[in-house]
Amino acid sequence: MRICAAKETLNIERLELMRKGYLTKSDLMKFVPCGSRKASEMYRHISALILSEGKVPGYFGLDTARVLKYLHLTESQIRRFAADEERYINNRSSGVIRDANHTI
Repeated sequence: MRICAAKETLNIERLELMRKGYLTKSDLMKFVPCGSRKASEMYRHISALILSEGKVPGYFGLDTARVLKYLHLTESQIRRFAADEERYINNRSSGVIRDANHTI
């Protein structure tokens, strides 16, 4: 089974998941988006990286900062992309769609 945010709201959902401060395997499936096998693989790999540094992975899940580092993303990038998604959704619902050259 594949659980995935709509493409146009992926970063909005990522922000919601990040607010917890940690991500479970199920959260990773939504965050990336991917299936359970890939999410488990990533979870194990990030956990192994944490253990190799002499630290212990969180009890509830992986720290969001660790996941972002693993994915080569920053919180500011996700916030910026989420703001773009919200503007797009708001413009679409008001009937105004803007692209780089003109308003439709």
